[in-house]
Amino acid sequence: MIRNFKPEEFKGGIQSWGIVQDDREILYVANNFGLLEFDGATWHLYPVKTGTKVRYVHVGREGRVYIGSQGDFGYFMPNKAGELSYHSLADSLPGNYRNFDEVWRIYEQAGHIYFFTVKYIYQYTPGKPMQVISTRLPQEFSFQVNKNIYTQAWGKGLYQLENNKLKLLPGGDFFAQKKIASVLPFDKNHLLILTIRQGIYLYDGQQVRPFAVEDEEFFQDMIINQAILLRDGNFALGTQNKGLIIMDNRGKVILTSSVRDGLLDNTIHTLYQDTQDNVWLGLNNGLSMVELSSPFSRLDRTLGLSGTGYAALQQGNQLFLGTNSGLYVSDLNTPKKSFKPIPNSTGQVYHLNQINGQVLMAHHNGRL
Repeated sequence: MIRNFKPEEFKGGIQSWGIVQDDREILYVANNFGLLEFDGATWHLYPVKTGTKVRYVHVGREGRVYIGSQGDFGYFMPNKAGELSYHSLADSLPGNYRNFDEVWRIYEQAGHIYFFTVKYIYQYTPGKPMQVISTRLPQEFSFQVNKNIYTQAWGKGLYQLENNKLKLLPGGDFFAQKKIASVLPFDKNHLLILTIRQGIYLYDGQQVRPFAVEDEEFFQDMIINQAILLRDGNFALGTQNKGLIIMDNRGKVILTSSVRDGLLDNTIHTLYQDTQDNVWLGLNNGLSMVELSSPFSRLDRTLGLSGTGYAALQQGNQLFLGTNSGLYVSDLNTPKKSFKPIPNSTGQVYHLNQINGQVLMAHHNGRL
């Protein structure tokens, strides 16, 4: 089941880049027009500065909602009226550290808030002066796994932040020329590292090896923008060209969801699993919420069905559905259901039954 939110509904920009939820289950979205707040019924938009796109959002302690944006970073706090009010942290920086492009990631660790830009890493501790970590490396995206912070330096490889210094990981130079989309926990000894378009890998702290997927052809032309580990142990992949992919830890695709299934867009910039196990998608045009926890799925014309449903029957791995237009069948072993019409069944189907291994159909032309 998918619920879509168009930009006209939340009155924000078409693109969203980060999603998070606080302890009250209030949802915050980093959006092109500012910070979006959603309480389950009403949307509120809080601009940062005129024309400033918000790239990331993180909920910290004491009700602070930290954001990273174009040329700025800071936090929102509720004012006396209960509305969020913005406080810039970047404006307090010395002039030589004030000029940066965008903040794409924010992490909290050991009481510190880290803001990542291409040139610098800014460490903020409430009540203390800002510290600037000059990396002298051209940074790509950064990642936080098991309280460790990793960042990729283009042309160098994958680094770990230790004592406010970047240390190249053993074997990390494997990713010198491979853009990383996400780094996720896999098991006690391995990290799962997903590149944007150059494969998926397992890393044991010393060596990198390819992660085997069941359908290599399906993954071959896939562009991964971001991935997250779900609470059930599966992985959700937000792609540039194939919508949402759910994959298990053996590399088997168990669910796909795209425009064909009801999403507003096939390009997913960011993903987030909320407290109800729904997966929120920040799309290139709008927002979608996929109810993974729902026991129901919608079967409609997007899957090849036509007409009003009258009968259903499962025989082995085949699912038969009878409508007023005819009989349709789908293979339940495939991750994406699609129904094909049964030849010579056009017309009203009233009932389906299985007798002695045969499927019998009550049809307006008689029994078939």
